[in-house]
Amino acid sequence: MENVNEKLSVDPADFSIHLWIRKHQIKNEKGDPIEFKNHLFLYDIYRDQSSKIVCMKAAQIGFSTLAILKNIYDAWSKRMEIIYTLSTDHDAAAFVSGKVDRII
Repeated sequence: MENVNEKLSVDPADFSIHLWIRKHQIKNEKGDPIEFKNHLFLYDIYRDQSSKIVCMKAAQIGFSTLAILKNIYDAWSKRMEIIYTLSTDHDAAAFVSGKVDRII
């Protein structure tokens, strides 16, 4: 018979994107660790699981990285398949090579 405690042990990172980022030492596309010291305004948005999120933002604040990581985390933690669509093949290729591939 299996040990009941082994069955019940749960990794807290399974329930928090912030713990998951820390546990797996996730980095952005530049190779820098994801941190919120200078981006505290993103902290709650990372954790927000609303079906629609609307933000007024400036350029270059890390929002594309946020979207990529939230999708990867959701795919991993919820065993989801994710489809990410962009307007053109060129846009998709530039986004994937410049951001997604580097993060993965």
